[in-house]
Amino acid sequence: LIMAAGFELATSSFDKILHPTPTSFSFLTVIILLISIGVKLWMALFYRKIGLLIDSETLKAATADSRNDVICTGVVLLSSVFVLFSGIEIDGYIGVAVALFVIWSGFSIVKEAVSPLLGQAPDKEMVEDIKKTVLENEGIVGVHDLMVHNYGPGRMVISLHAEVPCREDMMRSHDLIDRVEKELMQKFHAMTCIHMDPVDTEDERV
Repeated sequence: LIMAAGFELATSSFDKILHPTPTSFSFLTVIILLISIGVKLWMALFYRKIGLLIDSETLKAATADSRNDVICTGVVLLSSVFVLFSGIEIDGYIGVAVALFVIWSGFSIVKEAVSPLLGQAPDKEMVEDIKKTVLENEGIVGVHDLMVHNYGPGRMVISLHAEVPCREDMMRSHDLIDRVEKELMQKFHAMTCIHMDPVDTEDERV
């Protein structure tokens, strides 16, 4: 929708370059535009705060939309003032420039939203943190086949293989794995599945 708005703005602005019309100016218009900028700026800050708090791509997009409105309205205001004092019609050219910015902003949002859906590598720091959390538990000697699937906020799945000494009591090791699963769930807010791999820690060949 943001990109569509950008294309629409570009079309109307280009038409204004080809067929320029006088820009009307009044103090009432200035007041209305300033109020609009203030409201949209507050909305952008509000959306940004909540979007970061709950990690919502939708609210991040709403932040960009409100920010774009602030920029567009601000440019319209500056353009009107410039035309008033210079008499040079630049409205169409300014509109094209703003339209390109809006289209680029929309493309950036699409890219950020689509990447997790198509599948992207998990954050390296988080991967290391998961391994460290698992290996901090006495009785686990190794971790492999770690996978992190992210399906959006609150919908992350962690799966891994945890290596335990084969001579350890299997019931104790299984209980340990269950506790580590719960620990990862609470720490990373993710569904967690750990496969227990017994390994011979006393065999030199292994």
